[in-house]
Amino acid sequence: MADIKSSEMLSSEEKMQLHEIAGEVDRNLGEAFEKAFMSWKAKWFTGEAAFSSHTEDNKKLPEYQALREMGAAIIPLVVGKMIEKDQFVALVLYEELIEKAALRIRYAGSKDPFFMEGEAARAIRTARLWLEAQTL
Repeated sequence: MADIKSSEMLSSEEKMQLHEIAGEVDRNLGEAFEKAFMSWKAKWFTGEAAFSSHTEDNKKLPEYQALREMGAAIIPLVVGKMIEKDQFVALVLYEELIEKAALRIRYAGSKDPFFMEGEAARAIRTARLWLEAQTL
């Protein structure tokens, strides 16, 4: 198994960069996002998704649709959420909003060294990948 320690958290510099990028999002959109995100998060693993370990099931919630409709402008805010403890479920929203396939992390099968890392670690690696793309 790959050493995933390096993907467990963002550095202070990476967090600062993310904060700066997220700060460029329109204030009204940011407030609407925060409200919609908290509504969606409150429903995670309830209803149909209550007994599922598949994070994708949280896309079925009506609160998810409200976030999705906000479009790609909220990606910096979504990235900020998905790196927070126990908010890796936001990764499913990121993956739907991001257009470039190269900015999504997919496993290359069971022999992939990161195959067993878990969604929280994949969310951190995805955030790092997205941040790197912002500096190009």
